[in-house]
Amino acid sequence: MKRRKLVRADSLDLLLSTMTSSFGGIILIAILVALVSHGAKKATDNSRIAESNTEMMERRIAKAKTDIADASTLQTSLQTSLSAPKTAEIATLLKQRDRLKAQVDETTNRVAGLAGNANTAQSENNADPSDLLRALNKELNDLRRQKTEEANRQSAITDNSDRLKARLADLATELEKDQSQHIRKLRLPKEREKSKQAFNFILRYNRLYPLLTVIDGELSPNRDALNWEDLDDGDGVRVRPIEGAGLDLATDRGKIVAILQKIPHDDHYAASYVYGDSFQAFNAFKQLVTDAGLDYGWEPEISLQTLIFGEKGTSPPPL
Repeated sequence: MKRRKLVRADSLDLLLSTMTSSFGGIILIAILVALVSHGAKKATDNSRIAESNTEMMERRIAKAKTDIADASTLQTSLQTSLSAPKTAEIATLLKQRDRLKAQVDETTNRVAGLAGNANTAQSENNADPSDLLRALNKELNDLRRQKTEEANRQSAITDNSDRLKARLADLATELEKDQSQHIRKLRLPKEREKSKQAFNFILRYNRLYPLLTVIDGELSPNRDALNWEDLDDGDGVRVRPIEGAGLDLATDRGKIVAILQKIPHDDHYAASYVYGDSFQAFNAFKQLVTDAGLDYGWEPEISLQTLIFGEKGTSPPPL
């Protein structure tokens, strides 16, 4: 036997397919209609909102114009009112009111201050006299303590000052001793001696300092470039060169040559006292002395040494 084929007796599937397609089409059409109607409604709403905003803006502008006109009218009215005599009287009364109010406030503050003072005085009167006495005694003791501390401080300052003065005196004594150790006594030239006299020159700060100057054949101390200080015992003078006041061997060459030419060649020779900072200047000066036909002698000096010239001193002999 052959197998039998299944055959549907009706077209139910076809009906269902037709209904489904129709329902889907209806839904799609409804969606399209809804979209179209929503777009139209939105455009209508936007147009309505724009018209409403325009109308509201126009009303605001009209109201603002009205307010401006009312304000201008009110300003004119106020100006007219202020210019009236009654208004001036009112302004004067207002000023008087403010002034009287300020006076009342000041008086009130003064009364409050007086009341506070009165309360303070009353409190002091009501206070126990023994408490007041103890407070006064405490203040007195504090003042005494401060006075004692100040006296002690002044005493300490005085003691320190005395100690410093003593130390200063000791240092001055030590300095004087140290200076005396670096002092050399030299002899001033004597015009009456038959041998040649020393015409003294000091070379310091790389400059030349003639001890004497020759004016019209007479010798006089060179006070323009040297400090002269008489000794306490009257036995000579202390001579110190003034820095920068001497003669420069390069720029003052003509002046130096003129001084050397005024020195009596037969009676004097050039005696030089050369400090350690001026050997170069001495070499140049020595050449000028030789060119002038003068004899010369020299001695080195140290920077701490002070030169004292007197009758009992010595001079470097001519070479």
